[in-house]
Amino acid sequence: MLISKPDDENKTTIARGLVLMLLLSSMMQVFTLIPESDGEVNPEITGNEKWLVQAPTLDTGNLKVGGYHLKTGDWWEGKLDAIPDVNDLDGDGVSNNYDNEFWNPNIPAKFVDCAAGCHKTSSANMEDNAALPSWTVDFGVNGLRTGDLGDIDGDGDLDLVFAKSSTIYFSENIQGEFQYPATLAMLNSNKGISLKDVDNDGDLDILALGNKFVKLLEMQGTTIQSTTALIDISSGILFRDIVFGDINGDGFVDFAARGSASGSSPPDEVYIMVNDASSTPSFSSAKNYSESETILLVDLDNNGKDDLVLSSWTNNFNDGLSFYQNSGSSPWFSNTATKNIDTGMSITQKMAHGDFNHDGAEDIVIFGGGTQSSTSTYDIWVMHNKNGTPGNSGYLEDTFGGPNGQYNVKVELNNHASGYAYSVSVADMNGDGLLDIVTGATSDLSETSIIYNMGFPKPGNSAVFEYGWGTTSGGKTTAVVSDIDGNGRSDIVAIPDGAPIKIHLNRGISLDSNVALSTASPVFNVNNYWGYGEVADTNDDGHQDIIRFGSDVNIFQGDGGLGFNSTPDWKFTNSGVNDIIFEDFNRDGFTDVIDIGNGARIRWGSATGFNNSYDQQFSTDSNLYDISVGMVNYDAIPDVILHQAKVSSTGKVASAFILNMSSGDFEEYWVSPETNSTTGTARSLHLADMNGDRRPDLVRCFDNQAQIFNMTFSQISGDRVTNFSNEPMTLTNVKSTYGACYVEDVNDDGNLDILTKTSAITLYTGPDFSTSNNFGGLPSTWSITLNDIDDDGKLELITASQSSKQTSIYDFTGTGISKVWDGGYYRDTIKIIVKDMDEDGIRDLVHMNKLQSVDIILGVSDTDYDGVKDSSDLFPNNPTQSIDSDSDGFGDSSTGMLADACPYYWGDSTEDRRGCPDQDGDGWSDLNDDFWRDGNQWNDTDLDGYGDNYPAASSSGRPSHWPGEVCPDGGLPCSFDSYPLDWDDDGYEDSTLSPQGAVTPYDDCPFSAGTSSEGDTYGCLDSDIDGWANVIDTYPTQNSQHNDTDGDGFGDNESGWLGDHCPNDFGLSVIDYYGCLDNDNDGVSYLTDLDDSNPFEQSDTDNDTVGDNGDLCPYQWSNLTSGPDRGCPDSDGDLRADRNDAFPTDATQWFDADGDGYGDEPLGNQPDEFTSDPTQWTDTDGDGMGDNPNGNNADAFPYDSTQWNDKDGDGYGDQNNGNESDKCKDEAGSSKQRLIGDGSTIEWYGCADVDFDLVPDIYDDCSNTAGTSFLDRIACPDSDNDAVSDMNDPYPYEFSSNASDGDWDNDSYADMRPVFMMNGPDIFPDDSSQWQDFDGDGFGDNQSGNNPDMCLNTPSQASVNELGCASSEIDDDSDGVMNDADLCANTERGEPVDSSGCLDGDEDGVANTQDSFPDDSSQWSDIDGDGYGDNQTGTEADACVSVSGTSRTDRLGCVDSDGDGYSDQGDQCPNLPGWSSAPYQGCPDRDSDGFADVIDLFPDDSNESIDSDGDGFGDNNDTCFSIEANATVDCVNDRDNDGFNDSSDVFPDDASEWSDQDGDGYGDNSDVWPSQSEIWSDGDKDGWADQYGHILTDDCPSIPGRSSKFMMGCSDIDDDGMPDLLDPDIDGDGITNDNEMDASTDLIEYDPFDANSTPPDMDGDSIPDVMDKDTDGDGFPNDMEKERGSDHEDTNKTPFNIYGDQDTGLFYVPGEGFKSQYDPNGMEISVSVVLDMVTSEFLIPMLILPLTMFALLAKGRRYKKMKKRLETCKDADILLEFEKDIDTLIMKKKVKVEHGMLLRNLFERIRDKMGEAKDKPSIPKRSGDSGGPSQGHGRPTPAPKERSW
Repeated sequence: MLISKPDDENKTTIARGLVLMLLLSSMMQVFTLIPESDGEVNPEITGNEKWLVQAPTLDTGNLKVGGYHLKTGDWWEGKLDAIPDVNDLDGDGVSNNYDNEFWNPNIPAKFVDCAAGCHKTSSANMEDNAALPSWTVDFGVNGLRTGDLGDIDGDGDLDLVFAKSSTIYFSENIQGEFQYPATLAMLNSNKGISLKDVDNDGDLDILALGNKFVKLLEMQGTTIQSTTALIDISSGILFRDIVFGDINGDGFVDFAARGSASGSSPPDEVYIMVNDASSTPSFSSAKNYSESETILLVDLDNNGKDDLVLSSWTNNFNDGLSFYQNSGSSPWFSNTATKNIDTGMSITQKMAHGDFNHDGAEDIVIFGGGTQSSTSTYDIWVMHNKNGTPGNSGYLEDTFGGPNGQYNVKVELNNHASGYAYSVSVADMNGDGLLDIVTGATSDLSETSIIYNMGFPKPGNSAVFEYGWGTTSGGKTTAVVSDIDGNGRSDIVAIPDGAPIKIHLNRGISLDSNVALSTASPVFNVNNYWGYGEVADTNDDGHQDIIRFGSDVNIFQGDGGLGFNSTPDWKFTNSGVNDIIFEDFNRDGFTDVIDIGNGARIRWGSATGFNNSYDQQFSTDSNLYDISVGMVNYDAIPDVILHQAKVSSTGKVASAFILNMSSGDFEEYWVSPETNSTTGTARSLHLADMNGDRRPDLVRCFDNQAQIFNMTFSQISGDRVTNFSNEPMTLTNVKSTYGACYVEDVNDDGNLDILTKTSAITLYTGPDFSTSNNFGGLPSTWSITLNDIDDDGKLELITASQSSKQTSIYDFTGTGISKVWDGGYYRDTIKIIVKDMDEDGIRDLVHMNKLQSVDIILGVSDTDYDGVKDSSDLFPNNPTQSIDSDSDGFGDSSTGMLADACPYYWGDSTEDRRGCPDQDGDGWSDLNDDFWRDGNQWNDTDLDGYGDNYPAASSSGRPSHWPGEVCPDGGLPCSFDSYPLDWDDDGYEDSTLSPQGAVTPYDDCPFSAGTSSEGDTYGCLDSDIDGWANVIDTYPTQNSQHNDTDGDGFGDNESGWLGDHCPNDFGLSVIDYYGCLDNDNDGVSYLTDLDDSNPFEQSDTDNDTVGDNGDLCPYQWSNLTSGPDRGCPDSDGDLRADRNDAFPTDATQWFDADGDGYGDEPLGNQPDEFTSDPTQWTDTDGDGMGDNPNGNNADAFPYDSTQWNDKDGDGYGDQNNGNESDKCKDEAGSSKQRLIGDGSTIEWYGCADVDFDLVPDIYDDCSNTAGTSFLDRIACPDSDNDAVSDMNDPYPYEFSSNASDGDWDNDSYADMRPVFMMNGPDIFPDDSSQWQDFDGDGFGDNQSGNNPDMCLNTPSQASVNELGCASSEIDDDSDGVMNDADLCANTERGEPVDSSGCLDGDEDGVANTQDSFPDDSSQWSDIDGDGYGDNQTGTEADACVSVSGTSRTDRLGCVDSDGDGYSDQGDQCPNLPGWSSAPYQGCPDRDSDGFADVIDLFPDDSNESIDSDGDGFGDNNDTCFSIEANATVDCVNDRDNDGFNDSSDVFPDDASEWSDQDGDGYGDNSDVWPSQSEIWSDGDKDGWADQYGHILTDDCPSIPGRSSKFMMGCSDIDDDGMPDLLDPDIDGDGITNDNEMDASTDLIEYDPFDANSTPPDMDGDSIPDVMDKDTDGDGFPNDMEKERGSDHEDTNKTPFNIYGDQDTGLFYVPGEGFKSQYDPNGMEISVSVVLDMVTSEFLIPMLILPLTMFALLAKGRRYKKMKKRLETCKDADILLEFEKDIDTLIMKKKVKVEHGMLLRNLFERIRDKMGEAKDKPSIPKRSGDSGGPSQGHGRPTPAPKERSW
């Protein structure tokens, strides 16, 4: 440890002070309170905001990206109001559907109404001296020309893309500053860069215009995905301009590009390119035009498709504007212009468009030059689109040069050369809702300027424009307009050709707190002066003048720089002036003045000023108190309205006067009837649209009521006539002091409100003014006014003081008001006027004071609107910060963005805290850095002294839940913790670290490494490595056992060493099992011991209850417990052991003498009937012969007791007396019978029968042919079964019952030729070729014989033809129908016919002539003739067979009265045609979806009909139609299946979350604080939040703790609220940590973390006795007491009383006197000291004093000499030699001890410096590094962290 001793006491004091500051600042800043925001960050969009898109999602509470606004308290992130996406392509906050130009962020919604008339309310606070990007010098300026702004990287701010020479660059916007440009692409001849979302994918793309090309660079974020040449030409023209629009109305941006010819030929050319609306961007050329100087795409007719405007350059001052109306289809524009306009100029150089007068129609601004009067003049004209004015035809007026107020209005440039512009943009530059014009300079000296839209009386009237601001840019300038710094105002980036890029920020506004000027003191009779006045430009010099009036009018003319004369520059006398107004009423270019009081008078302005006397008194009414100017008769000339305050008791009237331009006088136009007057006092008069008809109404305020006279409108003789109504709307509830009131939309609801002042300030809210809100508690005020003084878009209430109070400004909060500013002198301010007095573009406050000077308080720049002027704001673009006390770049506001946690001490920490000391530069503050001198480590989760971070080489396989990250500094060693959640590094993580991610199983011995893993005891010592910790292992050295539950000496693990089979029962068995009960002590447990009471019978191996000793079969179970086979198995229970049982499974058999498998027991199962014959065992038929065919004496007929032998094996037995005995025993045969001549049979079995006719061959006349004949032959064929064989039967196929009598034909007469019985039946005995005639038709059957019969089966008796065929056998027409049945004998061959032989085309069996459906085989009959068949199973069967009908949908052929296809019986609407389906079929169905309109919930949507959940969404597209959703958004799928549909599920992809009531992005299930959006998690579960910036923020989020002071949620062992890190007494035992540690020795150690480990402290002074210089606390040091002989451990014994009971001494202290207590600064006077001096040999020390002094001086000289040698040493090797010298001096006491320490300290410092210079790289000094205490010198060693032992 190095010890530095200050040179003097002052340095000591300074050092101590610095250390104290460090400690105090750290303790003060470790916790800060963040207030909650008053309002929602993203309020729901409703009502008139429906065209807005949702603002970007904000990360509320994350001070890294945002903070809480210093002024409003709202969350701020510096993002745009909206980020570009597919619904808002230009990111202007207006959805594409409502956006005039969805590719232009500066053009607002299509229509924005003006409740009270639109007029300019403020000026843009533009920086004249533009800021240059920091990279301007390095980057250069040559070749700069074009660029654009857009959110390229999607972070919510606008980036810059620009071209320089042939390169396109991208400059990222970070907190309002453009970073060094990065190259995007290289393109030649860049002339134009535009950022548009060409493919509508939410990413901006780049359209680059070059001399010969237009190229598309498709972007994905900041990366170019592709480059496409949309136009690429090789010669001729050079491209100059490109404009954008939507030509075809498809929502995709199109463009037109213009090129100019390099010579006279070819001419200029315009390319019209239409976006193909594809995800892969491409464009098609729609049309080309020639000869255009400039081009414009604008939707003039409001049809959603842009029209084309071209201009040409001529020399005869008739420049033509040609308008081509969009045709609505390709090629979109005609060759012939729809309209041509002569502008009277030689050239129109630039054009732009916008809705300047809020009538919903696009107007055009043109920049042209060369009129007939001046060829060098350039003018700006705004051409108002007449399409926005009712009753007008056409779009643009073709008259130029007429009076202002018509459709074409010339811009007033006030001698500024802005008419000729290099670029033009349209944007609202001053936040008043009106579009202004921004021009880019054309040369070094011309200006980039803003031309303000001054407003218009009501939408549709022409707007007026004036030059407002300008600055030189240094060359031809592209002026790009957008909000760069996120303060809600459009800024200008000027990109000049050949000059640096300039950034002009549009700054916010605040008020100074001091009065800048008091001037214009009253110079007239003060008794008549009440402080009334006005501010106006009275002499037309462009400067504001001060007008004070009472009895006289005094004008103090200003010079624009707050210079005013002390006396009036102009004065005229009137008799009492109550109000005054300045206006150029007669439009002669000079300001006129009207004053009112007792009468109304006008003085016409001129080049020489005003006349002292008035020029006209146009009213003589008295008590006139207010005057208002506006358009009453709409002649474009200002009119005057005034009214009386009071005329005795008769009330008062209001009057309107118009100026007659012919006579030059004002004439009364309207006067309110006296009947409508009131006796109340009137003061205020206003013109405002109170009923929303866009016409100004007249509001009169009285002290007892308010009156509203509505503007009326009528057409008289074609002229438009307007006036005020006679009958007012009277508001009797509106009260005000003296009738003073203000009319404005105070609460921003779109309706005008009325604000009055009485004893309180009251707001009556429109539109009915019945609701009021009183703002009481304000100091007395003279007057009030409303103004957006800070330019934040909201009105403020400004109160003028009374009774010497300051002026105050209040914000309206919705429910009340909140003071935001006090200022000015303590005067009585009668009136406050808001004007820009010093011409800096910022409005100032002018105090008109009673009887005193006018005070002016200047407005100042406040870019970020935080209420702190830029000159005092160290963070001018960040409204959440303004102060940085320690200059470390982090703001002091604890709730602001990048808040400084140590605001009074320089630091550069960024991780745990921002702006705190961080000596090792790792981003973690020293206070929270466990390794504050190691740049690679900062956290030690398990407190084992090794950091969590790890080298990259160790990252592979590292568990994901472990804390830490890769060591960031590769140049430093990275000592790391191998197990960052395990103190003893045994692989088991510590349970105390579960909040930090430690996982189970936890370490049960966290501070002793071990391998145990069993018995729920992990990480403890396990000597036998069996997984069981020694502390629970009964066998710590035997790894197969660890427990002995029953204590019998056998381990519970049965498979282990001496494993206990009965681990829960004490036992000593050792033979069968270890450790089981053994009652007979035979070593066999009771479990297996057959008789545990008998030591001789231990086992029954086969478990048959028969002990092995007496068991004849000891290894086989048996149910035989007695007998010769005792203990042997008897499976079938027949009492015979299996070993002696021939049938062990059959209880009915047990013996088998012949061994054939069949038992000998006749009553048993399957008994053996042949017990001595093993080949036979059964005899089924009981004939004594065995059934086994292979056995002895086998029975061939086992089921026939009469037969048993069959010698020939033919199945017939050989026993003659048996059944079916065999007649031929030696010859197998199948015969069964013999036939007798009379037809009877005789049984005859077993003989041969070849023909198988059952007749033995020996008795068969036809043995080879089966037969049944028996009359003539036996068993021969007999076809007709008449017993006569066929060969002898003349009629073999005709049965003859009398054949046996010779009567073959059954005619009762014997045939004449019986001889056939011998010769055979020959029907044709004389014809040898025929002999048989089967059908008896006379034609022989032999087809080869004579006259063969062609029809062998002719019916009997039928007539035949020459072929032997009957008509029933002939088909002459071959149609398949025989002649006798064929009714159509001549049918053509092959034609289909019916059964009658007639044509049947559909082959349904019905001839065509009879078939109603000849082509339909399923139908043939139609009784009712309605075209539907009667066959119900056929095609289109008639449902009403007997009734003709036309129905065809539900039934066929039934009556259909309404002709809709549904039958009347099935038609729910039989007389109303309709085509709906069931249940209301046949009813009207407009959308043809099958559902009747009467039940179709969506009758015009063919895709929907049912809405099951009644949510307004049809079931087809309602994916959860059974769940009712809200009225506007239908539910969708439940993607995460958590039971909450996606429309209501805040987390549709997270099944564990569905609601988020506080909207913080964290679900309520896991959100520890579900109702507080700023906090949500508590990682260490100690009740303190992980998130920064909240009252509950956990300063130690990874360590559970209960601290509640300075650092919340940190370890606090003694529960005193103080975190251990800052607690000087961590364990709360009364002894400081340092003292406990210092009191420790090698023998005893005191733990500062343990309250029970406390060193002795006798006197209770918190100083341990071992360290206490006054142990007993008696006031006398121990050394003194020891020296004097008193007891230093006894408070009652002191040096003053050791020589008596009374004190015998005292101390004298100079300046304080005598004390009875010890004082080190005093001189002791006591008996003790005298005795001490005497007894200490006083004289001897006096003698050696000179020697002592000499020695001391010598030591001092040695110290100084060595110190000088060290300081001058430059060589490291020599320095090491000095170390030995220093050690020698110290050890031999050649120098004082303190000098030795200082020399050692000096040596180490010099050595360290030499080492750092040699080995370590230099560390660059941080920006803002003061070199002071931020380096961390003197940082105390942090207190040890809490450790659980």
